[in-house]
Amino acid sequence: MNGPRKFLLIVASIFTFTPLMFSSATNIYITPDGSPQGSCTSNTQNPAWFNNASNWGSGNTQIGPGTTVLLCGTFTGTAGQQLLTVRGSGSSGSPILIQFDTGTVLTAPYWSNTGAIGASGVSWITIDGGSGGTIQDTANGTTLKYQQPSTAINALPCNNCEFRNLSIVNLYIHSGSACEIDQTQVNAIKFSGQNVLVHDNSIHDVGWSIWDDYGNNDTNHQIYNNDVWHSDHTIIFAGNGLTGVNLDEQIYNNHVHDFSNWDTTANCYHHDGLHAFGSPASPLVNLYVYNNQCDGSLGNNFNACWFMEGGIEGTPWSGNPNSYFAFFNNVGVTNNAHDLVEGGGFTGASGNNTLIANNTMVGSGNSGDVAFDTNGTNVLFKNNAMTALGYYVQLNGFTVANPSTDFVSNVYAACAGYNCFNWTPIDTSGFSTWQSSCKCDSSNNMPASNSSYQASLNLNTTYAPNSGSPVIGAGVNLTSLCAGSLVALCSDKNGTPRPTTGAWDVGAYQFSSSAPPSPPTGLSAVIQ
Repeated sequence: MNGPRKFLLIVASIFTFTPLMFSSATNIYITPDGSPQGSCTSNTQNPAWFNNASNWGSGNTQIGPGTTVLLCGTFTGTAGQQLLTVRGSGSSGSPILIQFDTGTVLTAPYWSNTGAIGASGVSWITIDGGSGGTIQDTANGTTLKYQQPSTAINALPCNNCEFRNLSIVNLYIHSGSACEIDQTQVNAIKFSGQNVLVHDNSIHDVGWSIWDDYGNNDTNHQIYNNDVWHSDHTIIFAGNGLTGVNLDEQIYNNHVHDFSNWDTTANCYHHDGLHAFGSPASPLVNLYVYNNQCDGSLGNNFNACWFMEGGIEGTPWSGNPNSYFAFFNNVGVTNNAHDLVEGGGFTGASGNNTLIANNTMVGSGNSGDVAFDTNGTNVLFKNNAMTALGYYVQLNGFTVANPSTDFVSNVYAACAGYNCFNWTPIDTSGFSTWQSSCKCDSSNNMPASNSSYQASLNLNTTYAPNSGSPVIGAGVNLTSLCAGSLVALCSDKNGTPRPTTGAWDVGAYQFSSSAPPSPPTGLSAVIQ
């Protein structure tokens, strides 16, 4: 064809194919050497190709918005290497997904302190371990060849990013009693940014595991459904002297446990489940900690399951008097003379800036066990269950605006110390003295016959109440608080809704949630 008709056909063809030519590819396949393996069967590339900035963009052979990068095989790095470096960003509705194929492993003697995977200064990135995706060290530990900093994922900052379903293991295997490594520099996931999710990861043998090193203008961080053990600190929430932060942080449904392998003779690693700290200039932060469990072999150098630093420590988790802290539906179990909740971080200038409600704290029967060792102001302290502790509450500089209404409906059992209630000048083991002296728990919802601390809370092995437990129906109804980020308060730790009217059960569980249905009887198999 000649003339105008041919010209129009050429133009039409260009407009037809332009979207394809300038859109990123749907899938990119990365294998250790670029050869096909696993689910990566065609058009495979190697890590060097991934790390080359020229391969990131909007072209149909580049990594860009909407691309899935599938990692297949066992990637063996050198000591101190960063294996993969994210060079570009996805977009809203079209994140870049870095997906581990089933059984994919990233392994090295130890990884760079900037991460086996570096995802800093980018946005809309999801790293998904899939089924069995693992990042590990093979030679980093007390008795191994190396004693070096090592990080699995470094994302400082990474906006609108998600890190999920990863197994991060053996970044540092600590044994013995020496202090040979700076454990703060051995991290599973270290991140900051806006709208960040860290969830459903399995992490063990790491120094400081999940570190939220939040920065200016960060908001909406969620850390949930993670299982972390053999870690000196499992979750770290820390910002220093920042401005412009209005951060809502939710930490929930995590299981942190078994810290004792980080014990040392000099106690250089004081273990914490959650450690929140900052500076007097730390900004406005709203922190919600709920549905978590801390237990196992805590170790002789254990500090606390939940350590919220305040002014008394000099590095408060927030220096802003309008910051808000909610702590509910958590279960803490100590095995030997430890604090479960510690710190002076429960502060507020006006109103009730702290909620401590429906937690279950279980001691070992040691007089050194403490449920709540805190100081703070403007606190609601309600519906908490405590047993087998040397101190139920050890409160220093702690103020409640209206003790008769704000410090109520807590249930105590099996006092293991000389005086289980301490709030200067009150120091007593007598529940009635506690009530009359400070007016705390004076309007408890418990039946009159149970209006003293109990011989037992009568809990089952998961710390939920058995039939006849004194915590059943002993709590005040907190439905009026269940709005916004506190919606989860109106369900128990298992997600069972609490009553909208009438008394709640005290502690992390409603009685109904601890009673599974009876197994069926009288069944017979029919073979066809």
